[in-house]
Order: sequence, then structure tokens, then C-alpha cells
Amino acid sequence: MFLQRESVGNTSPAFPFPETVDQPQSAPGVSGPWFAVIVQRIGNVFALDVRSLALFRVCLSLILLTDLCWRAFNLRAHYTDVGVFPRGVALSQFLDEWYFSIHLMTGTLLGQSLLFSLNAACAVSLLVGYRTTLATCLSWFFMISLHNRNLMILDSGDVVLQMLLFWSMFLPLGAAYSVDAARKPTPQRREVSVRSIGSVALLLQICFIYWFTAALKTDPIWRQEGSGVYYALNLDVFATHVGVWLRQFPQVMTMLSFGTVALETFGPWLLFLPIAQGQVRCLAIALFVGFHIGIGLCLDLGIFPFIMLTTWLILVPTWLWEKFAVPCEFSAQRTQQIRRWLKHVGLCARFRVAQTGRWQWWWSVMSASFCTACLLYVFLWNLRTTDFAKYSQYLPQKYNWIGNALRIDQMWNMFAPKPLQDDGWYVIPAHLHGGKEVDLMTEQASVTWEKPAFVLPLYRDQRWRKYLLNLWEREHAAHRLYFGRYLCRNWNATHQGDETLETFEIYFMKETTLPNGKVAPIEKVNLWNHNCFG
Repeated sequence: MFLQRESVGNTSPAFPFPETVDQPQSAPGVSGPWFAVIVQRIGNVFALDVRSLALFRVCLSLILLTDLCWRAFNLRAHYTDVGVFPRGVALSQFLDEWYFSIHLMTGTLLGQSLLFSLNAACAVSLLVGYRTTLATCLSWFFMISLHNRNLMILDSGDVVLQMLLFWSMFLPLGAAYSVDAARKPTPQRREVSVRSIGSVALLLQICFIYWFTAALKTDPIWRQEGSGVYYALNLDVFATHVGVWLRQFPQVMTMLSFGTVALETFGPWLLFLPIAQGQVRCLAIALFVGFHIGIGLCLDLGIFPFIMLTTWLILVPTWLWEKFAVPCEFSAQRTQQIRRWLKHVGLCARFRVAQTGRWQWWWSVMSASFCTACLLYVFLWNLRTTDFAKYSQYLPQKYNWIGNALRIDQMWNMFAPKPLQDDGWYVIPAHLHGGKEVDLMTEQASVTWEKPAFVLPLYRDQRWRKYLLNLWEREHAAHRLYFGRYLCRNWNATHQGDETLETFEIYFMKETTLPNGKVAPIEKVNLWNHNCFG
């Protein structure tokens, strides 16, 4: 799809910026080397080390495999026709016409398992760096298809993952520590860093996540009161034991609130400083890694913190790699072992050195142009999220189909403009044919309306929690019918006679967080009444 140039001794794409050289040369018409040094340092801002690309590739593929494993536990419930989101319902009522998904081709458990297996095979190929560009493109394709199959269980981490894979298609992730690199003849000189429009796009995308998250935090809770972290930690559906413990320190939460906005606003600018680039970039990485580790300790956000930690791995500078004397490729002995193994299993294709030709030049130009256009589109899309009335003229809604088709549409409203102040838990009292009453949420015989000591374990996992929180919102009320039908099918598939499920009610126990550590009385909200045989 989006291929980089193949050449001996050069792992950079076909549309790079000026490459890093040991002795900078003077630019035409400029006396002295100082101008070239400035140009080189500015170019180095957008340079990505091939070892960082390799580390990023490995961690990204591991996250893809982990995410697939976690989703597989709910394969029947979330992706088949007997689950909460049947294909007919998805196509007729909820999906945008530009949201493609090959997962809509089948509604059976076997069919979905096969698609999951193909997705995992692409992720494994990406992990080892075999046919890396093709594996990246296919991983992106399968992931977009999987996400479009059920939008109700997606969160911000999924959006970040979409964007990382999209921009990765324009980068040589297999330039180092990969099967692809081992299959090539050993060159006399191999480039350490890559500068291309793909590296520019990925770097700016990382910055967009934080800049626009900060821009959307417009409520006084963040910018004046400093109580944003207080409200976030009081969301019992996310708060971990560490987060609950931190609630007793109001002054610390105030400092963390202002510090969060400051880091999201000014932290990414450290990546663009042309002085002491290696050291400054390592400082930025340390700050944001610590930031996301802290969030992950206080709030259960699924794989989101791990995705963000992986994001920053791609920015590890050459300075740090050289400081620890890490080579850019496998040792000669290891390379020969990989080649013998590939030859043994029949995967060691004939080495090919691409010849420079007009078609390659045009392909490189088209790839660079497409990447540039997408980067501009993403910037205008994000700009529009901050003030639609003001900036929609630059990206009218009639062009939304582009973002929907490529899934580069994004909205970084994480705890913005302010954290939710309402959360709670579900109670689903059900009436069986024999007159017995059970709670479908906890699957226990007794129904209790008291708040549990710890709310988080009530939600089975991250995907179910996201689904049920969306179900509470009025804009997703149409999904309640299909959730009710799923509960009936799921229960009655394993129960008969007097244990057959007949009717149930879905209640959301709403709890509103008030200032100064106060909580409003719990409100019992009836969301849905269902009759399995009505």
C-alpha cells in the first residue's frame, strides 16, 4: 500500500528530509557551516531512530495481540448476531455508511474467530518484522474493521491505536531488528535515523493528542478551581485503590489538576527544541511516561496507559541508544541464523535490490502527498473540535466521509471540558418463571440496592464497562432493547423450567459528586423494562 524505497545501505523512505551526516555542508549561497548545522538540527527534530522504530513495532504488535485476546473473551457477546449488536441492527440503525467492516460479513462465532485469527497473524508478522509494511497495512485494515463492528465498546485508547497504525504505514518499521532487515544483504553503511513526512505526521499526531486535550479542558474546574483530578478520582467506575486513597489529599489533587493542564499544553513543545535535543527529548519522555504511569495507577482505563507508553517509545532519541552503545542491527551470527531458519521454512525469498525508476519516484511522491493531505485534514479536524462554529469553514461537514472512511476522525475530550460528575452502578432485578428473583448484573440470588464497597469490580472488564456507561447516556437509549434481548437469550440458553427468565428491569444507581468531598443522595433511575416473551 504505502511502501518505502528498498535500497542497499539506506533504510530511509523515498521522500526524506535532508539526512543526518557527520560533517554538515554549507547550503548553496550561504557562507560557513553554521547554516547547515541549524538546518540539520531542525531536521533532527523530526528524525526517528530505527532502533526506536523497532522497539515501537514490537510493543505495538504486543498491544494488538493483547487487545485481541481480551476482546476474544466477549467474542460472542460483542461481535456475533446473538450478542448485543446484531449485524442487521448495526447496518440499519447505527453505522455510518462510510464505516467499512469485513466483520459484518458473518455473524457466527466461527466466522468471527477466523477473522480474529487473521488479525492476530498480521500482528505476529508485524512483531517479528516479516513483510513489515504489508503487515502494518493489514493490521490497520483488520483493526479498523474490528472497531467499526461495535462502536459502543470503543474508547480513546482505540482512537490512539488507530492513528498510530495509520501513520506507521508511512514509516519503515522493519528497518532494524526484523526479519526483513536480516533478509537483506549486509550493506557497507546503514542509516541510523529516518526523516520523512511520515515521521513528521506521527510526531505531530502525538502532540495533537495533548494540545487539543488541553484546549478542550475549558471548564473552570480545570483552569480556575483546580478540582479536575478530584472529580476524576471520584468516578467510582474508574478509581482504583490508589485513586481512592489519593482522595484524602485535596491539596495534592489541586496541584495535579493544574500540573496536568500545564504538562499537556507545554510538555510537547520540548520535542521541538533544537538545543541538546537528545537530553531534552529524554526529559519529555520521562515526564509523559511518569504522567501515564500515574494515571494508570489511579484510574483503571484498560489498555489506554500502555498504548500511550508505547507511543513515547518511538521518540527515544539516537543520543540515548548511542549512550548505551546499542547497535542498529542484529549481530552477523544472529543474522546468519535467521537467514538459515528462513531458508529452512521456505520464507527466504530471493534478495532484490530495487532499481531507481520513474514509477518508484511517482509512487514516493504520491505517498508523500497523500500523507501530507491526511496530516492537514487531521489538524483541521482537531481544530474544528475546539470551536465548530469558528473553524468549520476550513473543514465543512460534507468532507467528514474522508475521516470516517480512513478512521482518522478523532476527538480528544478525555475528562474534557470537565470530568463526569455522575457515575454509578447497575442493578438488574430479574423475575424467573418459578417466581424467584435474581440480579442479572451480579448473577446472585439476592438483589441489593446498597452501594458496594468497591464499584469497579462490578463491571466485568473494560469493554463491558464502556458499553454499559454508554447505555446510560440518553443518546444511546436505542441500544437498550438489544441489550435486553441479549440478556434473555444468554440466560435462557443455559436455564430451563422454573429457572427460565421472564421479565427484568434495568436500574442505574446514579451518584453525583459534589464539591468539597460531598456526594448527593443516590438516585434510582429506571432505564428499561423487558419481557422476554412479550
